[in-house]
Amino acid sequence: MLQQASSRTLPDVLMLDNPDLQQVAASGALAPLSDFGLKADGYAKGVVDASTYQGKLYGLRPVTNTLGLFYNKGMLDKAGVKPPTTWAELKSAAKKLTSGKRYGIAFAAPVTYEGTWQFLPFMWSNDGDEKDIATPQVAQALQLWVDLVEDGSASKSVVSWAQADADDQFAAGNAAMMINGPWQFPILDKKSLHYGVVQVPVPKAGGTPVVPLGGETWTVPQTGNAQRQARAAKVVACLNSDKNQLSLAQQRQTVPTKTALNGSWCSPGAETSWNGTWRASGEKGSAQWDGDTEPVLVTDVQPAERPRFPYSDIAGALRVFVESLRTGSTPMGEVHENTMSLAMVEAAVESARTGQRVLVDDVLDRAYAAALRDERHPNVYAALASWPSVRGALAPHQAPPAAASA
Repeated sequence: MLQQASSRTLPDVLMLDNPDLQQVAASGALAPLSDFGLKADGYAKGVVDASTYQGKLYGLRPVTNTLGLFYNKGMLDKAGVKPPTTWAELKSAAKKLTSGKRYGIAFAAPVTYEGTWQFLPFMWSNDGDEKDIATPQVAQALQLWVDLVEDGSASKSVVSWAQADADDQFAAGNAAMMINGPWQFPILDKKSLHYGVVQVPVPKAGGTPVVPLGGETWTVPQTGNAQRQARAAKVVACLNSDKNQLSLAQQRQTVPTKTALNGSWCSPGAETSWNGTWRASGEKGSAQWDGDTEPVLVTDVQPAERPRFPYSDIAGALRVFVESLRTGSTPMGEVHENTMSLAMVEAAVESARTGQRVLVDDVLDRAYAAALRDERHPNVYAALASWPSVRGALAPHQAPPAAASA
């Protein structure tokens, strides 16, 4: 690529793995995006920093990803183990889950960028820094991995495993937990695994995980053709539009880099971040609350016209139902949508009651288990038992956000 840069033969639009951007920008191969009027307003700070070199923005990244702790729900339930949140809990859980040919945890520790990527959350969360690895903080993070291997909770083969290998071990049931990322979701879902994902455990309770942000950034190379570069910048802008960020995030199980798009709690005429500000709308405007300060009244938002259900009484609802049977159309308030909506509300209520993050999938799984337990009709039970998952059975209807917190 650097050879192409020196000969001005790079493509009009260049996608780079985000850690490579600054090195390529330093070579003079990329044009600053400010030359084309592009900015990174509203993007997550870490994403902007990775796409910036010597104070100039050289790339825009539509989506990002990171690492988490995947766990096999059935294996943890059978062993009476909860998903670990601290290093001590991780070591204890991995040891308890190790049985026969099954290891408690799988991760990738090869001498490649994948090994570094997997190690970063443990090092950074312990205040380690890659600029100086000869510190107690880095040594403690490395010792955690060493301990997991030496006590048999992790395979000695982790030093040669790529992340795909760790995923293979987890998918095959040879590991009860693994460190990995959302790019593995499609593979795991094809296996119909009953799994969950939580944040990477931290050194001590109450700590905040510090994790890397992955993903590819889109750039405009210095090709020497001003017109083509201008058109390339429009492509980069298009790829980073709100619509495309959301579309890519849904397709790839990743996170939009614009913070306002990280899930939306919608109210009439307004959208807001699921993880940020909340709004409640009324006749005179919206009450906006960030979770900490006093609510603020926003009066300049015009409520959008909401669709109305065509009939408001039972007879009307039955008429809609009969009409859908005749025409094959989907009635408003269709059961799949209601199921997902109820699960989201249940998760939000439980989160408010417990003060903990609640996974919508866990709410669905509990309801599914209860339905299997209580169903007495053989045909209905058989239909339920054939579901690969609740989300899979309700697809292609849109699912709610993955978690609720209050």
